[in-house]
Amino acid sequence: MIVAVVVTLVAVVAPALWTLWLWRRARHPSGALSLVKPGLLETAYLRGGAGRVTDTVITKLWQDRRVKVNGGRLTVKRPVADNAVERALLGQFTTDWAKALRTVRSDLRRHPVMEPLHHGLVAQGLLAAPRTWRLWRRALLALRVGLVVTLVTTPIADISSFPGVLAVAALGAAVAVVCRQGKRRIPYTAAGEDLARRMRWSPTDPAEHPEGHAGVVAVHGTEALTGTALRHEFRDADKADRAARRGGSSSSSSSSAAYGTASCSVVVGASCDGGWSEAGWGDGGSSSDSGGSGCSSGSSCSSCSSSSCSSSSCSS
Repeated sequence: MIVAVVVTLVAVVAPALWTLWLWRRARHPSGALSLVKPGLLETAYLRGGAGRVTDTVITKLWQDRRVKVNGGRLTVKRPVADNAVERALLGQFTTDWAKALRTVRSDLRRHPVMEPLHHGLVAQGLLAAPRTWRLWRRALLALRVGLVVTLVTTPIADISSFPGVLAVAALGAAVAVVCRQGKRRIPYTAAGEDLARRMRWSPTDPAEHPEGHAGVVAVHGTEALTGTALRHEFRDADKADRAARRGGSSSSSSSSAAYGTASCSVVVGASCDGGWSEAGWGDGGSSSDSGGSGCSSGSSCSSCSSSSCSSSSCSS
């Protein structure tokens, strides 16, 4: 009996409580939320990470006739920057003011200038802190391993206590299922997920959006650029990215998000290969929606897909 109780406490109860605590910190961080309305780049990051920010900046420069995009190349016409991200993009050019669009996108996604956007949204309580997100994932893994260990060892050690242990294991399994991270790549808090979901209803017509084409891309992705040649340029750049990865180029990597990794910093979507590659996201954040979130990850919870959080004891 004592062995069964100790195994259950260590392998199931402790990880379950740890998971619940970390879920609470990740989804509902302490501290007052900022009431400042996100700007264009913050909106893009919240909806699709660094890839979406990159495409939004390029679209903004194109919209202002500061760059030209044609035949897979981006050419700078007026090297004028309005913010740090635009300066980082223009900083890629030296003596030649023309460069492959695919290269410009890849380099900008992984640029350190993306980190302040991420940290700013964390400070506003819209994204979870990287350390909390990582620990949450580890807690879930520990809980799943503990469930297997408990169900295997308890019948061997003390068969009489197995019904009680099974009941506790069932509760632990419920926590593991309800509070899983699922396929989420954008580490939304409950408030951030709600805001990102509400953004989906912004206009898709550039004439109606206050930020024009750039605003449409920030919220809906480059596929929403209907009736423009730029949409096809982004699409061709995505195809080139996929072809390069299939060809095993040195810049290729299968990682689809770089949240809290040592090699690619905390920036969401700043993968080593330069963009998301998982199904449903669209390379470089160019698909139509933002990352899913929710304690019990419902539908479309991968990179740029729509978000949903089904209600439960652990959902927002």
